[in-house]
Amino acid sequence: MLPKGQFAGAQLRLVPHTAVGDLVVRYRREAGLSAVDLARRAAVHPSYISRIELGSRAIVGRDVLFALAGAMGLGAAGRDALLVAAGHVPEWVTALDPADATLAAVVRVLTDESLPSGAKAEF
Repeated sequence: MLPKGQFAGAQLRLVPHTAVGDLVVRYRREAGLSAVDLARRAAVHPSYISRIELGSRAIVGRDVLFALAGAMGLGAAGRDALLVAAGHVPEWVTALDPADATLAAVVRVLTDESLPSGAKAEF
């Protein structure tokens, strides 16, 4: 079993793929913040924001993404878009009960390699 909030090899596409840096720039500008202001609000170094925005920071942790989302005043959808763009599972997925029988049945269907993708899409 994978640690909470991670997935191996899967491409989770719940929002159109956008690099996390591009989203940070867009959300930061929409919030009317400079990179320095965002860094100050999120309690990270301004150079870290720059590396994220330029794409030279390969892995951005969930904790940093939560801090950035909060600093920019993002709601759940914006925060989850950042998480997915950075390769993390969105928060709503981690809130699901893994012991739920219905959820387990859905996962079995959607991960069944013997089913054609069209059937999965209709499901």
